[in-house]
Amino acid sequence: MPPRILIVEDEAIISGDLNSRLTTMGYEVAGIADNGPEAVRMAKEAKAQALAQAQSQPLVNLVLMDVVLKGPIDGLQTAREIKTDCDLPIIFLTSYSDMQKLNQARVTEPFGYILKPYSERELQVCIEMALYKHRAESKFRKIARWLTAAVASNGDGVIFSDLQGKIVFLNRTAERLTGWSLDDALGRPFFEVFHVTHKGRDQVADDYLDKMFQEGGSIHLAEDWVLKSKNGQDIVIDDTAAPVWTQDEQTIGGVIVFRDATTRVALESGLRHTAALKSLGQLVASLDEVQY
Repeated sequence: MPPRILIVEDEAIISGDLNSRLTTMGYEVAGIADNGPEAVRMAKEAKAQALAQAQSQPLVNLVLMDVVLKGPIDGLQTAREIKTDCDLPIIFLTSYSDMQKLNQARVTEPFGYILKPYSERELQVCIEMALYKHRAESKFRKIARWLTAAVASNGDGVIFSDLQGKIVFLNRTAERLTGWSLDDALGRPFFEVFHVTHKGRDQVADDYLDKMFQEGGSIHLAEDWVLKSKNGQDIVIDDTAAPVWTQDEQTIGGVIVFRDATTRVALESGLRHTAALKSLGQLVASLDEVQY
């Protein structure tokens, strides 16, 4: 199925020319609107129809939008509404005289611009690039949502830091253990939020991130490290840290995964106590045998 394109242009001659060129290039024209409200309505109806029919492919794939439109809302406001409600890639059609409008258009994050007059080659290249970019971004957002859900629901605390040691994310478990909300923690120094000291000493793991970035692999804090939460609670933790790389293996930050080790420490203490009592019992028994 060829990509379906919605044309939003208030000049009938230009919209007719676009319709003819797009058809010649193998695209399908999903509709033509000559004003903003009509364009928003058509985009919303196409989205609703696709959802109602459970279609995997949208009925509109891209919008060609004139920056200057007659009517109650211009092309910029129309683009904002369509992007917000329908998540469609938008290419602006403009002339050199519209450059001020074009600068304002950047806030709507369009997928491309075409300056009038334009050739079929320019039009096709811009459309194909916009469609590719939108597919890639949609795929990335979907993966990001999966990863965010996985991290957010993780039973361990997870904190991400940038190369400057500033907090960029922490999940709900990390919020609970550190006492910091995500909103309050964003941009703060890593060890202000993840404040850990060695049990029984004042030693602080302030070289933790530097060591991780230098070694380029996962590292673990030794046992008996205590997380001091924002509310003053001391929590014994187990943790692992690793750098975060881009696809070309450039380090962009680090991730720390940690958990409350209070139960483990208590269990180990209980086992040691039980073992000590058992040893004491064996010693008493052997002494009794010697006496008799």
